[in-house]
Amino acid sequence: MTDGRKRPDFNRTTIIERAEVENTAFNAMVEHRLQRALMKLLRLKYPNSTTNEITVFIESIDHNIKDSIRKQIIQDEGEFLRHVANLQEENARMKRDSNTHSLTNLANRKQATTTFEIARKQSDFLAGKNNLVLVRFDLDGFKRINDNFGHHAGDETLKNVADNLRLALARLRPTDLPIHFSGDEFGLILTDINPGKNSDGSDKTITETVEMVISRLISEIEKIELPNGKKLTASAGFKIISKKNTGDFDLLDKQADTAAAIAKGCKFVPGLEQGSTRIANYDEPKENFLKRKNISPEQFNDSKTLGDFTRTVDNQFPVEEYPDGVPEEVLELTRQLVVAISQAKIRSSQSV
Repeated sequence: MTDGRKRPDFNRTTIIERAEVENTAFNAMVEHRLQRALMKLLRLKYPNSTTNEITVFIESIDHNIKDSIRKQIIQDEGEFLRHVANLQEENARMKRDSNTHSLTNLANRKQATTTFEIARKQSDFLAGKNNLVLVRFDLDGFKRINDNFGHHAGDETLKNVADNLRLALARLRPTDLPIHFSGDEFGLILTDINPGKNSDGSDKTITETVEMVISRLISEIEKIELPNGKKLTASAGFKIISKKNTGDFDLLDKQADTAAAIAKGCKFVPGLEQGSTRIANYDEPKENFLKRKNISPEQFNDSKTLGDFTRTVDNQFPVEEYPDGVPEEVLELTRQLVVAISQAKIRSSQSV
């Protein structure tokens, strides 16, 4: 509510007037300090003199002497202001460093926890409106990047992930928070998720909308090319926060991470190699998720086993002998071994 007075335009004239006021105030401060400095010195030299006598004596001091003292005051003031500015910058840096990951400058767990609690209080959690979502994702096969191409390549990959995530969020959802927990573990806090539309104009469910948002973001990450020419992939899971969720950030984050593990378990299912195609919801039972993705329990178990075998086999190959990772023929033998193990399990269960 205003008092009816028109606010003056902040134009060039206003800026000049403000500069003149600031300059006048600065000069007044210098003169005040000059008077105090001279008064203090003369009191020390003539302790029996009155204030009026000292004032008269100050007025008689040579202008050159006063100018010299003024310059020293201005110099001291400049050094003081620079010192204050450096302290402010250092404090800002320390505060920034305590809230961000040192490599990627994304929010760390501390900042994520604070942001989540604030967003949680602000959200009214009405059905289909202002939904708050925690997302967890990690990079598939990241250890192989470090082992085969060195930690520098691994660090560059993590920085590229952070950059792509920042750019994608700035374009799609600028109010959401990207998180870098540690290593190849990343996350997101999505706020104000409202149902989108299907191609026929009908409303998507909240789950479908969240999957669509995450899929777009993961797709941006999966544009990153690795040193061996292959594309990066990532496995993501999420947890939609509702009023009934009374757990703290750490508990709910673990639930999102549990969903991400299910998504990672599907990586070796044909057609689901891309993380953007296998995003899991913690609140959806695994059996329902697999059915929706047309994945049989046997396929899921085989995929998980193949992932475990691949990681184990990959660790057996020296970097200097196989700089591009495990040879494809070894992976194919590993797949055949997984199939043989699965068939042996089936025969064993049938014979019981």
